[in-house]
Amino acid sequence: MYRKLYHLGGLIFPIIIILFSRKIAIYTSGTLFILVVLFDMFRLQWKELNLFIIKKLPIRFKRKEVKNISGSPFFLGGCFITLLLFKPEYAIGGIIYLSIGDMIAVAIGKNFGKIKIFNKTLEGTLAFALSTLLLMMFLKYFGILNLKTTAIIMGSVISAIVEVLPLKIDDNLTIPLTGALALKLFS
Repeated sequence: MYRKLYHLGGLIFPIIIILFSRKIAIYTSGTLFILVVLFDMFRLQWKELNLFIIKKLPIRFKRKEVKNISGSPFFLGGCFITLLLFKPEYAIGGIIYLSIGDMIAVAIGKNFGKIKIFNKTLEGTLAFALSTLLLMMFLKYFGILNLKTTAIIMGSVISAIVEVLPLKIDDNLTIPLTGALALKLFS
């Protein structure tokens, strides 16, 4: 679960859009993406550094990430590409689906999940959809997002489905992109 808390950091991009501009959010996410990719490449090339990072720093890696690229470049890449391709309201939604939905799905799925779907749980998937739906409706109600209710519902449901599917592509890429696309298509 600790790993998923870093997903909250992705909310910085919607905040930057709201307070400053989409352009600054794109530059920030793009710069962070490049830095994280370089860090991972450097870490994987220098075995001693990799061991030090894995053992001594509070960075949490999945077992498969110890000798491979971590999930962080996919997360930041998903945010960056979403910001590049979609207008601000859709990008904000896509990033919320990733940052909040994925984290909530893991928390509920691991702690309360009983019904397995692929390698995840129905409870986590429902929590993903409900939590993002409520947050997006809250943002709509207070005028932060100007989206149709239908688009918000479909974005939440489609993003939750994408999260649970056993796709070959990392869901840190697919969730924000499909979420933003659903918002666009149903608006």
